Amino acid sequence: MFKISLNYPINTSFLSEALYEGLLFITLNTQITKISPSHIEIGDLRDAIKSLNDMRLSNMRVQFVENDYSERKRNKPINKLLEILGLGNITIRRNYGSLLLTLKSNLNRLNFKETININIKPGQQLLIDLKRKDEGIALPQIFKIDRYTGFSSLETKLMLKQVTAYVSKEVALILILGLHSSFIARVVQQVGRGRRNEIYYFLMFSPEEIIKLLSLGSKSPVLIRNLFLIKDLAKDVLEKIVSKTSLNEALAVELSLNLRIREALRNYNLEKVSFILFKVALEGRTYKIYEQTPITIYRIPPFIRILGKFSRDPESIARRIAWVLRPGGEVLRALGDPDSDEHGDVVEAVIGLYRFVVLGDPAGWYLFTRKLMDAHNVALRRKTYNNEYVKLLSNLTF
Repeated sequence: MFKISLNYPINTSFLSEALYEGLLFITLNTQITKISPSHIEIGDLRDAIKSLNDMRLSNMRVQFVENDYSERKRNKPINKLLEILGLGNITIRRNYGSLLLTLKSNLNRLNFKETININIKPGQQLLIDLKRKDEGIALPQIFKIDRYTGFSSLETKLMLKQVTAYVSKEVALILILGLHSSFIARVVQQVGRGRRNEIYYFLMFSPEEIIKLLSLGSKSPVLIRNLFLIKDLAKDVLEKIVSKTSLNEALAVELSLNLRIREALRNYNLEKVSFILFKVALEGRTYKIYEQTPITIYRIPPFIRILGKFSRDPESIARRIAWVLRPGGEVLRALGDPDSDEHGDVVEAVIGLYRFVVLGDPAGWYLFTRKLMDAHNVALRRKTYNNEYVKLLSNLTF
């Protein structure tokens, strides 16, 4: 029996989000005996590691930076984690997927303490579930990404002071499981001659959802399972589109239009679900949060009510609107190609579509159709253009 005490702020910082994402993933894959905003009791922490899918782990190529891991120096955070887990003699690839695969394949060698206190002990360093820093590891770089903006002066009695955070091996595992649970995709972007950035996308539950999931007592396990199924659907949708475009409006429209997600909300009797989408870049020896986007998906989005005034079957129109952002279509091609002549018009068209679909603003529909027509007029200069923008518009009359 593992007992986890929770006294850590729930907020939108990457560290807090990853921590609670990991805790919820563990409750999903272990036996829960108690759950509340301040206390969780579960069966065996190792069951969560055992549940990991090898294929997903192989695809989780979230890289370590130089300060995280070294095959020669053993004083780096990931090296130290392997050492205190009893796996210090094992060499791994430089990514979190490889680390979790190693833990899973050596499950019988792992030992964890059964009482975990997730609270902040401030001092010259921040200690989380530790009495002394040498009992744990320094936070790996990806969990320092918000530079401790998750800590307030009231919580730590510190102001305008940067300190190093150290965590127990148990908390480190929870954070890494949170990283795995929320990982969507890795996209490589060329930023110059011989230079590239790696972009990672993570989808995590909003603080509002986290508090709700921890507060329902005996009802929590069922809701956790249902919301994770919905989140997996959302991750599948985003994985297909982020390689084509990172425009937030396009991502939000695609999620709101997805029929499978809205059917799942209907089946589980949920009005909505809210997430935070993190776009994280690996730049040299550090990570940066490029974008942090709140996303709410409604069972009945505002635009469905508007369409219902003009059509007896608004869902059929919604399916036709969804066709606009299909993979391989002209709109996604233009969004992903800043050098295309109609790129600017298509961006404005999608922003208009976002205003209509997500915000329920009818003026957004007129902006969408007008800018898509402008994109058509510009694209006519290309010999290879096949009038797709006009075909899309003719299919959307209602």
